[in-house]
Amino acid sequence: MKYFSIVILLIVLGIGCGQTDSEDVPEHLSEIENLIIYSSDVNLQKDIQFTRTQVFEESDDLTFGRISSIAVDGAERVYISDSAQGHAAIHVFETDGSYLTSLGDFGEGPGEFRSIINPQIIEDKLYALDGRQLKINVYSLQTLSYSNSIQLDPVNWSHIEDINGAFPSDFIVLDSNRILITFLRLEAGKDLLFRYMMNSSGEIISNKIVEQVSAEHFVLPDNSGIMLSPFSPKGFMVISNNETLHTIWTEEILFKEYTLNGEYKRSFYHPFTNKELDRGEVLNHNDSDEYKAAVRNTGTPETWPAVRSVVTDELNNFWISTIIDDENEHQWWILNSEGEIISRFNWPKNSEIRNVKNESIYTLETEPDTGIQQVVKYQFQYK
Repeated sequence: MKYFSIVILLIVLGIGCGQTDSEDVPEHLSEIENLIIYSSDVNLQKDIQFTRTQVFEESDDLTFGRISSIAVDGAERVYISDSAQGHAAIHVFETDGSYLTSLGDFGEGPGEFRSIINPQIIEDKLYALDGRQLKINVYSLQTLSYSNSIQLDPVNWSHIEDINGAFPSDFIVLDSNRILITFLRLEAGKDLLFRYMMNSSGEIISNKIVEQVSAEHFVLPDNSGIMLSPFSPKGFMVISNNETLHTIWTEEILFKEYTLNGEYKRSFYHPFTNKELDRGEVLNHNDSDEYKAAVRNTGTPETWPAVRSVVTDELNNFWISTIIDDENEHQWWILNSEGEIISRFNWPKNSEIRNVKNESIYTLETEPDTGIQQVVKYQFQYK
């Protein structure tokens, strides 16, 4: 157990204050190399205060279907992806909240969408993945018009065993000729994610970078099918602007760091007490007989996941929402790139933080009674 001796030595020497004793390490983490473990009893570096500054909402000229993502450019214009049955577009707003224009529409023509995944801005271009039509639409921020599409042809990855038959489910644009593509492969009981690098011609230009489980499901008796489980952990990946990858399995606050070549570097871990999950709550989530049979066949988790979502900012800080006992709020943690806690705060569940940029958060807020959505900007400052 060489790893444990290293942890103990660091504690004796007083290196990395905030680390905890090796006896507090969960057993399943003992095989992880270069693991930093932070104490649950740690003083916050800063308090944080928020001020509501702008709302981006429907008007006489615009009605939202279902908002999925929020992007912000260098001029702080806001891009809201909006898709629903028979409807898909990216709406552009000025910083003062006035509606400017929409990019794309529902359809199969140039610049049109059947689905919109994770719009993002790199330099003077906006990129958005259409998973149904297997293409990435690209728009000019200077003219706010369609530029071109990158076709994602399955022939280009059919020779790769891991992703033959998988489909693109997410992406991260690094520059004009490097796109980190996430492929989703469905398996009995769980979904798997595979990350590869792709060029602007849609060709795979790397070996497998990272593989992880995306989600686990309730399985019907005799493996005759699956039912989605909103209670099970999920696999996330985020990338810092220094091109460092971090994977997270939301059952716990454990971040694993990799290079873009897939080389493992280190991990950090924060102890967290997961919220207990009642079996009756799981069974009553869905009234269908199939769902209840799948739950009984698979078994129910004893606790909720620790982490609900993860967002990064331009300073390479991690903003993570954690699931707590409060039915109306999540507790958000802000961690620096080393994993140290900068601040914590509670925030309403119906106000989801989707983007953090220029000392502002952009939230997706949903009115509980009507389901009407809007994007709200809050400036923040540390005290």
